[in-house]
Amino acid sequence: MKYVLAAVLMVITTGFANAGGFEQHIRCNYHAVVDRLREHGWDGPFARELARYALIRQVVEDGCGRADSTSIVGMCIGGTHAKVMADLGLKFGTTSDKNLKLRRVSAPDGGDYYGIYGPKANVCSATAVALLWDRYITADQRSRFPEKERIAWTDSKNVSERIACDEADPNEVAQFESLKPLRIRAIERANGIYSSTASSTINSIVKRMDPVFTSVTD
Repeated sequence: MKYVLAAVLMVITTGFANAGGFEQHIRCNYHAVVDRLREHGWDGPFARELARYALIRQVVEDGCGRADSTSIVGMCIGGTHAKVMADLGLKFGTTSDKNLKLRRVSAPDGGDYYGIYGPKANVCSATAVALLWDRYITADQRSRFPEKERIAWTDSKNVSERIACDEADPNEVAQFESLKPLRIRAIERANGIYSSTASSTINSIVKRMDPVFTSVTD
């Protein structure tokens, strides 16, 4: 884990000096991540918001230079991570319906991690990050999150789906906007389970890249 964290922080430092690399990844992959989240029950503005943070975490961990057909985002084998891989239809020794393969990757520190290989593996990994956060917040690590954050997360998802279907009234739209600080804090807390340093830096990169995300969303 220490090796993985050191590698992540090195990539973060390089990333800040390489904003163009983040921009390229956003322009090439952001919409694909949003589309994949829709396949897993997320829609509307929450899906777009969640995709920002998940994509940046994927780029931070994989690095700006790794081919999009290979992704290793620091998820050790087993536990909640195994559930997320199953949610994505990934299993060792098989090829998914999206032509992706799951492999065991050993780090120098002796840890074993999931590696995803195949077309747009990076998009699959970003989706995995988002699904991991959801499992942390609503189930497997829910005790780490204040009740108000868990409620805000669930309510935001439900209202976001109504917004996507043009069924939300103005009060619900306002409610969704008012819950944003709690949603972001929940994401920070979920990322913090992995690394508090990486979490704060990922949030900083998302803020820095806001004009780019806005330009590809409009």
